[in-house]
Amino acid sequence: SEFEDYTASTTLPLTFGRTTLLIGGEFGFTPEDRPIERSYSLGGFLNVSGYQPNSLLASDFWTARVAAYHRFSELKIPMFGFGFFVGSSAEFTSLRSDVEQIPDDPSIVSGSVFIGADTPLIPAYLSFGLNDESSHAVTFNLGRIGSFRR
Repeated sequence: SEFEDYTASTTLPLTFGRTTLLIGGEFGFTPEDRPIERSYSLGGFLNVSGYQPNSLLASDFWTARVAAYHRFSELKIPMFGFGFFVGSSAEFTSLRSDVEQIPDDPSIVSGSVFIGADTPLIPAYLSFGLNDESSHAVTFNLGRIGSFRR
């Protein structure tokens, strides 16, 4: 199927010593009907926390998030460095669907707490997320915060 869609995301990191505050958001929308098999996939760590990864579908969405984390330890090994941190997030998301069987959800409030390690290869996070829809999830994630695939 052919259709047009528009997406954008931004994150502003503000660092104060060992603490970083991330303020950001993203949106995606399709001006016409979007086939269900091409819907945006959401859910998981910092992406409507409390839901399992990729468990939500939407034709249009927007989300605003604030996350903060604090590096509490570093391990120095020649040629390698490990950093360990703890953090939390707050998110607000609105989902709209062109498919009648998938209900709209105009306001999901969610958040997470997490611990992480900045390894020489890739950052790793263990998180616990919950939301106002009474869902919760524990997830293990690899990759930089804010690098979501739809």
